[in-house]
Amino acid sequence: MNKSIYLDYNATTPIDKEVLQVMNAEIENFANPASSHLCGQNAENLLENSREIIAAFLDAKSQEIVFTSGGTESNNAVLSQIFKNKKIKKLLISSIEHPSVSEYADAEKNPVDNWGFVDLDFLEKKCDSETLVSIIWANNEIGTIQNAAKIAEIVKKNGALLHFDAVQAFGKIEISAKEIPFDFLSFSSHKIYGPRGIGGLFVREFVEFFPLIIGGGQESGFRAGTANQWLACGFAKAVELRKNKALEQKVFWEMRESLIGKLKIIDGISFNGSQEFDKTLSGTLSITISDIENEIIALRLDNAGICISKGSACSSQKVRASSVLTAIGLSNSAAARTIRVSLGKQTTPKEIDFFAEKFTEIVQNIRKSRNGS
Repeated sequence: MNKSIYLDYNATTPIDKEVLQVMNAEIENFANPASSHLCGQNAENLLENSREIIAAFLDAKSQEIVFTSGGTESNNAVLSQIFKNKKIKKLLISSIEHPSVSEYADAEKNPVDNWGFVDLDFLEKKCDSETLVSIIWANNEIGTIQNAAKIAEIVKKNGALLHFDAVQAFGKIEISAKEIPFDFLSFSSHKIYGPRGIGGLFVREFVEFFPLIIGGGQESGFRAGTANQWLACGFAKAVELRKNKALEQKVFWEMRESLIGKLKIIDGISFNGSQEFDKTLSGTLSITISDIENEIIALRLDNAGICISKGSACSSQKVRASSVLTAIGLSNSAAARTIRVSLGKQTTPKEIDFFAEKFTEIVQNIRKSRNGS
């Protein structure tokens, strides 16, 4: 194979051609949506129509959707409530959160088991009416999907506020604001083949919310700054194209299981996170090798034209061990021998076979060279 094989879709996805077509068709609709003239009204119509499409996808009301610059801003906006809402006295997060949550503020960490599932008994004991609970719905590194309904049941019974970081879950699994009573939900466009630079935040109607960005009153006062209707319409189109997400996850699962089967022949290999369908993102596979650093494997795979991640893209440039991997019981050294493969809709079984072949070859060659044979 001559072209690069991209297996890092959890980091970002390419923009879908249909999304680009929709955005290009609206390229002349550039006016400020807050302007009162006709061009501004047309821009506002495009913005609000996009908002309605995304709201319907979440079983939400359009006024409950706030456009942001992406998942990190959405997460930060929610967590900023602990500094602004006098009713909130403490923040409770899981021990496997994305850095935009775990590094934002001091918080008590809810432990997880070896598969990455939140300790529900701990959650029950720790949350109360003065608590903001923030949990990652589907983990970006190991793929584990939390029991969101059960978490919501516990949190709301105890009178706490609930935020889900759904950046990896959105557009891949079913999420309904009617069925699960979360107060806030973060999501992003570039994880589902939409444009970068735009994300969303669900804020449930009548829930008190203090904006992170002020100074203009846009987004119903929840996020100041000139809105970008062009990115919004691309985001909305990407959402519309997610109708076959359940079928896609089944296709990913078949390729994932095929890959695991091919890699199991390697001594000292293990797989992290839940290994059950519907309890993990089908396109995510975290792989630990017992004796070879991920830096070496990633570099050799890259030389072979295969793009993977040493962890999450948000932390892959850092030397320290992944806090997600250590939280589920891996040692620092084991975390440094872990890579992440994530599949997308352009991934083919042929590419999976090629990856398995090259990965096996790389491991064998490194071991031979180290053994002097």
